[in-house]
Amino acid sequence: MSPRSLLAIASIATLSGSALGSPAVAARHYTTTALHTPLTTICTGGDDSSSVSTAPTSEPHETQPSSKDYPTTCLPSLGTTLISTVTVTANATCASLSLPIPSTVTITATVTADKNCTAPTSPPALQCDKYGYLIQHADLIRVDLETGSIKNIAQKIGDGSDINGMGYNPLDNYLYARQGGKNMLVRIASDGTLTEVMKMPTNVGEYCGDIDDDGYYWYSTGGADWQQMDLRPGSPTYGKLLGSGKFAAGGYRALADWVFLPSRGRYLYGFSRATGSGRGTDLVRFGMDTHRFETVRNYPTLSGGFGAAYGMDDGRNATLFASDNSSGFIWKIELAADGTTGQPIKSANGPKTSSNDGARCVRNIL
Repeated sequence: MSPRSLLAIASIATLSGSALGSPAVAARHYTTTALHTPLTTICTGGDDSSSVSTAPTSEPHETQPSSKDYPTTCLPSLGTTLISTVTVTANATCASLSLPIPSTVTITATVTADKNCTAPTSPPALQCDKYGYLIQHADLIRVDLETGSIKNIAQKIGDGSDINGMGYNPLDNYLYARQGGKNMLVRIASDGTLTEVMKMPTNVGEYCGDIDDDGYYWYSTGGADWQQMDLRPGSPTYGKLLGSGKFAAGGYRALADWVFLPSRGRYLYGFSRATGSGRGTDLVRFGMDTHRFETVRNYPTLSGGFGAAYGMDDGRNATLFASDNSSGFIWKIELAADGTTGQPIKSANGPKTSSNDGARCVRNIL
């Protein structure tokens, strides 16, 4: 039998620490300090039997550490501090006492966690780099807009169904888009990791999309309609549809992507096939306050289907890049601070694409 100061104790310890991720069991070892009145007792029961004798004293007396581990589950609480109460009870029956045992014993517990509770790592965000990001069906591709060179980042991401209406969120540096299979708003990391955020509030099959400087996601089905969704992290209306509308005349149905250019005001810019034979391509813009389209300039010699568009803006001058699906040519048009727009210039030979969309960090200057 081993000497113990008290076999029947009730101890309460407080554990403070960060607990993130899935629940994990951590072993705790306790060292107890008890204030005793003089006593001699024989205790039996519980897991073992012991004989205890204490000298007459009213000084604090430190007991031996228990050899038992008391597991405690660390509950996950992302980004917060977990305060957990640990209760330890050892049962025994005292057969005879020479002096009364005090009814209350104060325990000071030292807690050591043998297993750390760790947080799951978030997928890597983008870095506002110089590249354009192209989604083709469900493949994520990085495009150098100056050279046309590409890097295949990930293939058949998510459920493998087509992804479109992609925009770059400057508030958290992730790409957001709609994946059609389950009509989900998805978040895409720099390595192609896809996270399903929520069901889309609408099911319009959009393929135009971008996110403005304030974190609002604007999407459309070829200019036939418009939707504004809140993607500001931490916002009480996050994921909510804040506005929507349709155009009686059908809008610009040949518009396949649009881009927000901060220095050009509250507009979304894109290329649309001009109506009428031989009219080429129109540079158009959608007013985020007026909810109307207007033609900025016609380019009669520029033709093609521009499925992916990218923006660049230095705070005064802006550039719109657009990729022609059939040829892969990447064209750019300068939108100067004085309101003038330049002629289209072929920037690079990029990949031929279909069922695609583009986005980039507009603040990165090539």
